[in-house]
Amino acid sequence: PQTRVPQPYEHSSRPGRAQISSGKGPLPALCLISRIQTRQIFQRLQREGTYVRSGTLWCSMITDKSLTQPAIAYALGRQVGSAVKRNLLRRRLRELFRAKASGLLPGWYLVGAASGATKLSFNDLSIQVDALLGRCAAKAGN
Repeated sequence: PQTRVPQPYEHSSRPGRAQISSGKGPLPALCLISRIQTRQIFQRLQREGTYVRSGTLWCSMITDKSLTQPAIAYALGRQVGSAVKRNLLRRRLRELFRAKASGLLPGWYLVGAASGATKLSFNDLSIQVDALLGRCAAKAGN
């Protein structure tokens, strides 16, 4: 008697049935916040930006009504902590700003932190982000 080998094992170099994409996939991301990528914007933030500080967080901002959405960059230097701590803080800040994007005026924002920010819990960091955004809005209103 001849042994029967299951179909996927007959030809190990190719699948047993045709591979067709389902046509489905993740929906395109809804970008509420864009990134700052040009050196000119960073230089302009340094020269013309309005500086705001709240707790361990700081922000340099330029509001611009011609933009459709805010653009944010993060400046977390080595004094904040190790690369692991800086990356964790950046991910937390990115998520907090994404959740509060509707409260941001269109413009450019450079957000930074002092070394104590890595020791904050997510809730404490959220409170500091709220306070920072409140100060940003107050400065932009002047």
